[in-house]
Parts: sequence; C-alpha cells; structure tokens
Amino acid sequence: MAYFTGSANSWSDLLNALTSSCVSEGWTWADGILSKGDAFIMPWIRSPATSTEGEGILLQGGTGKSGSTLLDPSPQSPRMGCPSRDISQVVWPVEYYIHIHADPDEVYFIARYSVDYFIWCAFGLSSLELPGSGLWFAATGRRLRGPTGPGIRITDLGGGGSSATDSTSVSNAGTTAALFWNSNGRVSGAARNTAAAENHAVCSGFDSTLWPWPGSNSATFNVVHTIHANIPLSPLIVRSNAWNHQSVLLPIQPALVRAENKVSKVADLAHARYIRVDNFEPGQIISLGAEQWRVYPFYRKEAGVTWADNVDHTGAFGMAIRYDGP
Repeated sequence: MAYFTGSANSWSDLLNALTSSCVSEGWTWADGILSKGDAFIMPWIRSPATSTEGEGILLQGGTGKSGSTLLDPSPQSPRMGCPSRDISQVVWPVEYYIHIHADPDEVYFIARYSVDYFIWCAFGLSSLELPGSGLWFAATGRRLRGPTGPGIRITDLGGGGSSATDSTSVSNAGTTAALFWNSNGRVSGAARNTAAAENHAVCSGFDSTLWPWPGSNSATFNVVHTIHANIPLSPLIVRSNAWNHQSVLLPIQPALVRAENKVSKVADLAHARYIRVDNFEPGQIISLGAEQWRVYPFYRKEAGVTWADNVDHTGAFGMAIRYDGP
C-alpha cells in the first residue's frame, strides 16, 4: 500500500496528483485514461459547472480502451466535488490524501478544504467473480450539479432525494455524499430515471447488464438494480458508539438488488470500512493490532446525527481507510 499527501490550488492540480500517484504505483496514464488490469477509469474536469454537470472531477468507467475512447462506457459518472450548487463550494488551496492499495487494486482520493469539508472519489476492482469486469467507482456527488441549498439527505438506511418531476429538473437531485450508501431509494420522479442521479457504479454484468442502475420511478428501497452496502448494517451503524464511545469498523460489501427479491454481492472493499465519526477527529489514526486506519467523514462531520434532511453535512457517518503513512 502507498500513501501520498500534499496541497493543490486547482482541479488540475488535484487530477495531476491523482494520476501521478497512481502511475508511481503501477497504473498506466495514457490518452486521458487510468488503467491497471481490468480497471479503466477516465477522469475529467468540469469547471465551471454547466446546467447539467457540477463542478469537480468526474469519473467514467469502461471495460477497455481504444485510444482515448472507453469501451463499454458506464452511463454513470460520479463527481468528486461539492454536493450542492450554491454553498460550501471548494475553497483553494486544499489538502489531499491519496491511499493506493493492491491485491485487490483500490484507490481512495480525499481532499479537505475550509477546515472541516471533505470531498472524495474512489475506484477499484472487485475481488469477487462476476460476469462483468468488477470495476467499481464512486464519488462525493452525482454528475448532476446538485440542488440549490444544502441538499444532502442521509440516514442509516439511505438518503439522497429529489422533488424532480420532469427532465428539466433532474439536475436538482440530492445525494448522500457517502460511499455505496443507498441513495436511489429516496430519489423520485425524472431524477431517478437517469444514471446521472447515481454517485457510484459497479460493472457487475448480472442480468445481461454491464452497468446496472435503477431507472425506475419507484421510491422504495429495494428497487431492482439498486446497489448499496449500508442497509444490512443499519442496526450496527445506529448502535455503534452508543454505549462505550467506540466505533466498530464495518465491512463495505455493495450488493445488487435483482428481480424476485434476489440480492447479489458485487464487491467486498478490502481497504475501506464504514465508521461512525462521533468521537474521532478527521484524519485520526486508529490502530488495531498490526493494522492502522485513517478516519474521514463522508463530507462534513456533525456528531450524533443519524437522520438529516437538506443539510450541509453527513452527520456521524464516515469511512476508515487502511493506512500505511507516517
């Protein structure tokens, strides 16, 4: 594993830091595409925001490349950037932290600004045997530019959300800003019918679909082709930290909801865990035996909060990344 940190004054600086760090750890950067084994990721910068895409670094995945073109490109393009359109925009310079792991390959890229705001993206290869390539990736925000106002909705069971009812308002879809956290179960209307309303993707290949996404107006949690990892852990997420002020590191195992109430696990993240951040400072190191884990809120910490609607934080929810730094 490898760990890099530094400062950046622009989106270009951040992207350069990501690509150069990955190259130093065995990835290839060519034609605007990062690749290693079966992982092919195209990152690009959107700045300033457009009517449909938010500002930040957007990611798209594929099963291969032909020059600068991805093969079998994902319809989803998660975005490392501020989840909301109008507030808490990134203030430069930022401090960044890059965790690069192998066996399986996983990359976690986090940036911190204005003291307590964090944005991130992550990608890697599933260690499970799947019909698809197993590439997964995720980021703080959806491709959409995000809602006016705070716009984050997050609970132990999910979040996201939108009042969008037509194709012209899908850019108002909210997000949980969390890693493989059920968002689409709370998105309604036209916003749910676009892959741009997702902040994660897995090339699973189940049901003859390389890149599944719900594409349904249903507002229930278990919509066919929804991917999430947090729902089975909800009781533990709620109770963790309650009695001894400690937080359990919980496995992140995204599952795909399929027809007839079937569920298929599509990944098992080896180097990241869910954690409540109530009693941890961002960047704090947890030592467990011979292992170390570095703690990050999903966006901005608000201790004790497990149910939040239209806010500028992600409550007590966060992630711990396996750490091998100083």
